[in-house]
Amino acid sequence: MAQQIQWFPGHMAKTLRELREEMGLCDCIVEVCDARIPRSSRNPELLRIAEGKTRLLLLNKEDLADAATTEEWLKFYAAKGQAAMATQAQRQGSAKAVARKILELNEEKIARARSRGRINRPIRCFVAGIPNCGKSTLVNSLVGRKAAATSNKPGVTRSLSWLKAGTHLSVLDTPGLLWPKVEERQAAIVLGACAAIKDDVMPLTELAGEFLLLLCQRYAGMMEREYGLVLTDADYTEAEQGELLLEALARNRGLLRQGGEADLQRAARHILTAFRSGSLGHLSLESPEQE
Repeated sequence: MAQQIQWFPGHMAKTLRELREEMGLCDCIVEVCDARIPRSSRNPELLRIAEGKTRLLLLNKEDLADAATTEEWLKFYAAKGQAAMATQAQRQGSAKAVARKILELNEEKIARARSRGRINRPIRCFVAGIPNCGKSTLVNSLVGRKAAATSNKPGVTRSLSWLKAGTHLSVLDTPGLLWPKVEERQAAIVLGACAAIKDDVMPLTELAGEFLLLLCQRYAGMMEREYGLVLTDADYTEAEQGELLLEALARNRGLLRQGGEADLQRAARHILTAFRSGSLGHLSLESPEQE
């Protein structure tokens, strides 16, 4: 697999330009990341253009992540002075808690508006994040209707759209934004595993193999129990170790071609689908000590 993953469709570049233009209208940035990969799912381009704005970071899909690791991340961000919450966008209670937190973070602006006679001046928020992080689902929960298109595949939202979320809040749904080049190999792997990057951008068997290697490093006991996979001390590259693990998974699960050859494509789809659906359990691929 190449060291850099380049996937920056035209609509993403266009959105970044439009966000810069709209930034003057914005009171607050609600940044949605994936609770399983808070480090790799934060867009550095977004952080740059939102500098100086009130920001709320949401660790979304908390129901798929390791709860103890998510709590570590929340403590980590609290120590840095970054307002952060763990959320499950599909749960209505999560959206209400997010709305309350946004208004709390903007209390001074609300008070200033009231002192000038603008009683119902809504707080304007950008809701932004990488593809497939649950951003549009959160927007729909905030506005109380299906106003934003959602999918379990990246790249569905393609344009900016302001939506009213009650009388005190106005939100801007934005397309999922990656940055032009994902230079860290492990970041590319975890983004691909979480479906933030389309499956046709990266070779599926290489992605799944190195993802299996990461799972065996972080959750060795679970991977041995579920799939009979154990890391060896042999001097292999990460790519070679990943391929061996994927082949072992295929054989252990009976995913074979005619003649008994391991079907690596089926094995790759199996492990990625199991992780993305949550059937592997509550797993986090990154911890605060990596920061």
